[in-house]
Amino acid sequence: MRSSPNYHHPYTFVFVVILFPALAVSYKTLSATESLTISSNETIVSHNETFELGFFTPGSSSRWYLGIWYKKIPTRTYVWVANRDNPLSHPNGSLKISSDNNLVIYDHSSNTPVWSTNLTVGTLRSPLVAELLDNGNFVLRHSNNNEYLWQSFDFPTDTLLPDMKLGWDKKTGLDRVLRSWRGVEDPSSGDFSTKLETRGFPEYYVFNKERIIYRSGPWIGNRFSCIPEMKPVDYMVYTFIASNEEVTYSYQDVYSVLSVSYMGTLQRRNWIESAQIWKQLWYQPKDICDNYKQCGSYGYGDSNTIPSCNCIKGFERRNEQEWALRDDSAGCVRKTKLSCDGRDGFVVVKKMKLPDTTATVLDRGIGLKECEAKCLNDCNCTAYANTDIRDGGSGCVIWKGELFDIRSYANGGQDLYVKLAAADLDHVRITSHGTIIGSGIGVTIFLLISIIILFGYWKRKQKSDITIQTPRDKIRRSNLSWPKRFDITNGIARGLLYLHQDSRFRIIHRDLKASNVLLDKNMTPKISDFGMARIFGRDDGYMAPEYAMDGIFSMKSDVFSFGVLLLEIITGKRSKGFYNSNRDNNLLGFVWRYWKEGKGIEIVDPIIMDSSSSALRTHEILRCIQIGLLCVQERAEDRPVMSTVMVMLGSETTAIPQPKRPGFCVGRSLLETESSSSTQHDDDLTVNQITLSVIDAR
Repeated sequence: MRSSPNYHHPYTFVFVVILFPALAVSYKTLSATESLTISSNETIVSHNETFELGFFTPGSSSRWYLGIWYKKIPTRTYVWVANRDNPLSHPNGSLKISSDNNLVIYDHSSNTPVWSTNLTVGTLRSPLVAELLDNGNFVLRHSNNNEYLWQSFDFPTDTLLPDMKLGWDKKTGLDRVLRSWRGVEDPSSGDFSTKLETRGFPEYYVFNKERIIYRSGPWIGNRFSCIPEMKPVDYMVYTFIASNEEVTYSYQDVYSVLSVSYMGTLQRRNWIESAQIWKQLWYQPKDICDNYKQCGSYGYGDSNTIPSCNCIKGFERRNEQEWALRDDSAGCVRKTKLSCDGRDGFVVVKKMKLPDTTATVLDRGIGLKECEAKCLNDCNCTAYANTDIRDGGSGCVIWKGELFDIRSYANGGQDLYVKLAAADLDHVRITSHGTIIGSGIGVTIFLLISIIILFGYWKRKQKSDITIQTPRDKIRRSNLSWPKRFDITNGIARGLLYLHQDSRFRIIHRDLKASNVLLDKNMTPKISDFGMARIFGRDDGYMAPEYAMDGIFSMKSDVFSFGVLLLEIITGKRSKGFYNSNRDNNLLGFVWRYWKEGKGIEIVDPIIMDSSSSALRTHEILRCIQIGLLCVQERAEDRPVMSTVMVMLGSETTAIPQPKRPGFCVGRSLLETESSSSTQHDDDLTVNQITLSVIDAR
């Protein structure tokens, strides 16, 4: 009789432990006589080895799930989870084809099924097999043909894969939706979902539970109206079908995914093989103007203006007091009621996100002229536009009732024709020669820079413009309520985002500070003095540690400066020359100590807290302190990029991580020390003392 091996021998034990992980088994298909078990580390791999299916535990979790991921991508990327809401608590489970011809996940600890395809299958013509296809679709089919009895593409989780259809299918009765994970290591069903609305002009909505937070806009021929970044490219083929049989969206590119994150963002990512990273092509919502119904009826969002909500020409604010408190949800009302006697007309608003299309009427067979006539003859019609922007435009969509959830874009968008009374049409023609809404951010941020090249005009502007460095001037400071300060913060953030991401060339300011941000009479911030860092001593209070110590600068250096600026705006204190008797040697140390002690609200400028506008905004103020501390973290890689800052500022639903220790930079440059001993007045300046760089926006 063969003797049993001695596994207590130390060398034998090490040999077994080392070899065991390598004993994984991969299948191309799973037959009715086979099972996929956790203990044997078995997986099913697609024919081209792009996708792999098996059991996994996400991160540090102890729960087991059956899922699909990219096999060849080193960063484990899960694209589908079967038992997301019924995980296995122990590594004692399996997947098999049951006796009633269903795919079933069994928990062998309790000998019960935790997930099943729940099919009712009649007489079988041949045995069943389960297979993972090359596009990531996991199917149950007959072994002798490709007729699918069940497929994972009909039951997506948080990710849309190539060839997978998102939307409604009449034949199957399915309405396929994407639903987010609960957390970064929790695949269970989260609060956010993406669903197609088929009423009117079909479009997708992103929900937070039952509340709409964003919509994609309708399909306008080559992209969704509200996603201007979704540009057609050679390697990406988009397909949108709107018929009596189905209303669906799909695409073709195996290494591109559309997903809804656990924070509620809808995003498109591509795998870049050369860099071995997932590259984010776009994400929505991007800023406060993307929030659903942010500006109310007949209001539109413009991220380049302060406040960001505006009224369409021919309309005025419904409630001035609410708008003053930055509550724009009431929207706008007509200045003049429509007559509906043939004298009404239309004004075109350009580069717009089309209004919510739930209550619209479509006629894809007529052009813009016929659409105008149709709207003019309908007293209930309030606006119209093309349904397809390709080849000069075609088709007709008509809105009946109020227009809401509109915004303008610097690039992209679509022409929207809004019906106005004759009196308002005349006014628009006289004052605006038509309407051109959505000018580039370069006009907002850099207009002042172009003008003040002339020194004389610059001197006059110094008397009329307020700089953010004036909190020491209590009269001016008292006029800066929290809503105004928050708007100023958003304006500065948008300016930096343009420099870092949206301009033709990536620009790092390197000297962002309070004295380099001007406020005009409308409290619109304008970033200036792009060349000052090469002349004057650098303001160490705003300098990132890696820049001050090692001369290393990046976009994260500007993020650090923005964080300091944000904390100055909130506290009303200057970083430069800060003194506090409680051992804090600079503003960051002061804010950090109070934040750690849970007393963040105590550092807020008393003028803000004394104003009525801050009564209901304590949460928003504390959130901004947290964002400021995230921006001034000591390690550059820990700081967010400006696009993330914009999302955090614009959405109260976005989760914000806890900040780490800020970078305490307390040095002073020699030039600054020398210049600080005396105060320079306007009359002492000469033209040679001012260097300004003009940046042309796209």
